[in-house]
Amino acid sequence: MERPAVDVVVPYAGSADGLAAVVARLADLKLGDDDTVTVVDNRGVPGTGGGRVRVARLAAPRSSYSARNAGAALGSAPWLLFLDGDVVAPADLLARYFAREPAGLRGCWRARSSTGRWRSGGPPRRATPR
Repeated sequence: MERPAVDVVVPYAGSADGLAAVVARLADLKLGDDDTVTVVDNRGVPGTGGGRVRVARLAAPRSSYSARNAGAALGSAPWLLFLDGDVVAPADLLARYFAREPAGLRGCWRARSSTGRWRSGGPPRRATPR
């Protein structure tokens, strides 16, 4: 199964050294051509992305919720994966999620429809976004 593109979004509110460590960990993720990784900084600490990891700054309101929303808005993939900044994800995390075609989504989910609108809820009646 060829997996769909994924936008990985990580809210961050810590030090500049911590931001550099998060970016370095995320740079190890094995990404497809259309995948993105965005760290959304809540505090405006100095630091930049690296490789395919971009860092976006959140002016206000500064919260993890706003950071997740801002990061999601920057992407265009049909799937979103939210990680916290302290997560040490295996390099093949995205491949693991799609090792088997999803038979149904569980818990909270959010997927972009073919019209570009976001749908969220859980569990949905359909396993794939429309």
